Amino acid sequence: MNILETCLYVHDLLEAEAFYCGLLGFEVHSRRLPRHVFLKAGNGMLLLFNPEESLRPGTLPTHGVRPGGHVCFEMEQDRLDFWEARLEVAGFEVTRYSWGGLKGDSLLFYDPSGNLVELASRGLWGLDSLQ
Repeated sequence: MNILETCLYVHDLLEAEAFYCGLLGFEVHSRRLPRHVFLKAGNGMLLLFNPEESLRPGTLPTHGVRPGGHVCFEMEQDRLDFWEARLEVAGFEVTRYSWGGLKGDSLLFYDPSGNLVELASRGLWGLDSLQ
């Protein structure tokens, strides 16, 4: 079993779309404003929701929290320098954390809504990933 999707709650869907697609390079899968924008993220999906809209009753169970979640995307260790520079040029404050040994490093920063985003080298959890 694998994680198929992760959702984050954001203040502004278009701003979040610009961040995740324009800066991080994800692709829009579908969009239903003002409720959500769904993005292709590697072999999974990143679902961005407006929490006020996702709390409205409908055919699916309601859900919604304030922004402040955490999501981690994996990549090869040798790509972290590129991403650190790209994020800093775009005006984001990036913290680099070394996990030591073969676990590699992580880049941590906040998206425009205040969600903590992490870009981690694939050895972090010792899982056979990036398939």
